[in-house]
Amino acid sequence: ANWRHRSLFFVSTLDSHNKFGNEKISKSHLEKVTLINDGVGKDNISDFTTNLIKEYLLNYTQTFAQTYLPKKFRQVHGIEKVRFNYKTKVWEDGIYELPNYDNSIKDNYVILTPSNLLTKDENWINREDLLTRFQKVAYSVDDQVLKTRVTDYFEDRLSKISPKVKKKDGSDKKLTAKHRRQAASETIEEFPEILDYFLKYKEENRKEADATSSLKVVQSKLLYLKQFSRLAKNLSDTTDFYDIPTNYNGCLKKLKTLKDFIEKTGGNEIFHFDKKPVTDENNLSILFRMTWKAHLTEKVAISDNAEIITSWKKSKTKLKIVLKLSANSALKKTLEKLRDVYEDSVSEQEYILVIVHYSNEELNSVKSILNSLGMSKHKNIVYINAEKKDEVKESKEILATSSDDNSAFISKTAKFNGYGLLVGVGSDLPVTVDDATAIHDVLIDPKRAAYSPQNIQLLTESNAKRQDILDAFNKLIKKSEQSSIDTAIIYYSGHGWTDGKEYYLAPFGYNIVLPKETLISGKEFSSKINAIKAKKLLVILDCCFAGGIPVTKDVKGLIKSNPPRDFLDKLSRGGGKVIIASSQQDEVSWTGTPYSAFTNCLIDAFSGKGTIYYDGYAKIFEILSYLFREVPRATSYKQHPLLNSIDKLSEDFAVCYYAGGLKSIPDGSNSNSNVTSFSVTSSKLFRLKEKLEDLEANRKLLRIKANRYFITIAIESDLTLKIKLDSIAIVMK
Repeated sequence: ANWRHRSLFFVSTLDSHNKFGNEKISKSHLEKVTLINDGVGKDNISDFTTNLIKEYLLNYTQTFAQTYLPKKFRQVHGIEKVRFNYKTKVWEDGIYELPNYDNSIKDNYVILTPSNLLTKDENWINREDLLTRFQKVAYSVDDQVLKTRVTDYFEDRLSKISPKVKKKDGSDKKLTAKHRRQAASETIEEFPEILDYFLKYKEENRKEADATSSLKVVQSKLLYLKQFSRLAKNLSDTTDFYDIPTNYNGCLKKLKTLKDFIEKTGGNEIFHFDKKPVTDENNLSILFRMTWKAHLTEKVAISDNAEIITSWKKSKTKLKIVLKLSANSALKKTLEKLRDVYEDSVSEQEYILVIVHYSNEELNSVKSILNSLGMSKHKNIVYINAEKKDEVKESKEILATSSDDNSAFISKTAKFNGYGLLVGVGSDLPVTVDDATAIHDVLIDPKRAAYSPQNIQLLTESNAKRQDILDAFNKLIKKSEQSSIDTAIIYYSGHGWTDGKEYYLAPFGYNIVLPKETLISGKEFSSKINAIKAKKLLVILDCCFAGGIPVTKDVKGLIKSNPPRDFLDKLSRGGGKVIIASSQQDEVSWTGTPYSAFTNCLIDAFSGKGTIYYDGYAKIFEILSYLFREVPRATSYKQHPLLNSIDKLSEDFAVCYYAGGLKSIPDGSNSNSNVTSFSVTSSKLFRLKEKLEDLEANRKLLRIKANRYFITIAIESDLTLKIKLDSIAIVMK
């Protein structure tokens, strides 16, 4: 019913804006309907889109369930309105075998979503962004008549709002962003054609959307998979949380157990992400609900009668656990509703209130509100202190354990069981040599990534010819076949070429006239990657244009190019792989100091600068999250890394140690530290010092030589001085 109602609403909204589908300034976007008024938001778009791709999602879920889930967790369901038959003009139903959360409940099936389609954030095209950027969009209108009319109308609306914005003493208040949004909203209503210019602006900045989406996917996996799984596993291992029944008294006991775990053993990680408190109540609710329902043990089959919610709703079938953040501005209104429920049905014990606070000030504020409402003595209220304190720093090591193969505490002298093949071709791209060498320095540094030096192959300049690279691949493949390799890193920095059909990597001394003899085709490269028998594989392609200056000269049908998506698709086949390119296909990779912008950020990420848990490991999701956040910042948003796919990744694997595996924050890794970058490696510093000494020596020689020239010039220009010097020379002889 909601779907039909929203569909009718969409149709009426589209009809009210008769240009939809006939745009000349921009393309057509479904999200355009969210710009017209405040009645359409991301939930409407999400519901609409989900129903449009319902058949795809059902097939995706069925394939996953039949492949990975035991029969007892699957059930066949008849699903209504799976697809629309355009010939008969009717919706068709379907039958699917889907995961069941609880087989005792009919039609309690689950539909899965590929992670690269999943987001909880606003649409890239949304009304709030339009109102915030309105003036910038208005000034970008190339129709001068329309621009003048729009800007004049906007200023007029602001002047109309201004008299209403008064202080109590009658003086003018400063116009705020809220007032400007109001004026913008009224202007859009008068000139709806401005929407197409906003859409055009969004289209021109679509790379930012790709990068933002990739970052959100990585962050979601960090938050909902890594962070949750660590907490739930340790909660299961160290407490009886999942064995406690979920009636009213049982839930109070479970919450007391969870409270002690969070406050006394460092379990407050569930309420923090990226070193910051989680302030979005919806995100917090999801994490809390996942933790509550994660029955990791099969000792007891527990029927969960509790429902986790953030706002009150009446229900006769379930006990409700109302989770609220103390800093929520609408907290008092929620508490007023709960007070009435408590007083009306205290004997039914309908709900338990859980209040999460990050400071004593927040707690005192909540207690003051509760006291004013006469609720301070209610026994169904649980306070959880989620503040990070120094005294629980040591106990955080409980959460530092991981379910992957590398969970043991690592000593300073330990070596990471990983291998690397690093290529910097040099030639007309000298920065690639520095970049590859810098990655090598970080990986073998015992105080950083702690790889064994003999496990890392570094090929640069004349040692990075086609056959050299293929031989190095064969060596790594043979090693992976002979013994177990946990992690392998392939790093290539140099030119890439394409003929429109095939992608090529250009080793040192390449000749585009002889592609088979001097270039490495995408097929060859892919076959070598797929032959490496490593449990986890990270492939990094920095196929860039030097200095941010693209070279698109067509020579013998070949064009210089960054890795295209179809090439990355081929590399991504098979599990346990992450393929990342330093920039989008139509972007350039920018140089920096002391290395390229991407390599600077990559070194920082390998060194632990983006880590969330201080467990001694730089994990893949943390590294990706850091790169997607910092590379655009470092290049003024001109360069955005491209992550092809992480759908097939089964775990958040460790790429390397940081700080030699010690569970401590390395100097400069904390964002609050005065040390802002790890980028200059110790080996690089040594080479720079050697170069400085050579330059100093040369400078002394040049100074002596310059003095001689000075004396010669002085003599030649002063005849008297020259005669005196000649006389002295004769006497000395």
